[in-house]
Amino acid sequence: MAMTYDAYDNWEPKNGFKYERKNGFAIKNGDFIKNIERYIILNIQDKFINTESYKNENRSVPETRCKLNDRITRIPDLAFFTKEQIQFSAQNLHPIPEFVIEIISKNENTFETESKIKEYFDAGVKTVWQIFQN
Repeated sequence: MAMTYDAYDNWEPKNGFKYERKNGFAIKNGDFIKNIERYIILNIQDKFINTESYKNENRSVPETRCKLNDRITRIPDLAFFTKEQIQFSAQNLHPIPEFVIEIISKNENTFETESKIKEYFDAGVKTVWQIFQN
């Protein structure tokens, strides 16, 4: 479905799926965090809590909309933002996360996965982890 970024940003789909935005179109991109993904994300967050970065008020946010540019919005499984970026978010600005994690299931399309990685780096994300499920 075609929509502006503002319409997408205010849209809450009711069908249990998450939608990313590419070239003005909302594209179904699976459902929300599954049990195995939740386990992985919580373990990562538990380790992050013990870091200096966490003490400096930087945070990891699961499944948050990240506007990479005017045409593309992605929802990484986990995105890391600095304290300053979180403050920008409070002003309704769209900071690019420093670091994202994508959990890749056996069913995901390799071409789409590689395309996402390129989009993240093109937008200024510094680090991308891909965690492959068995």
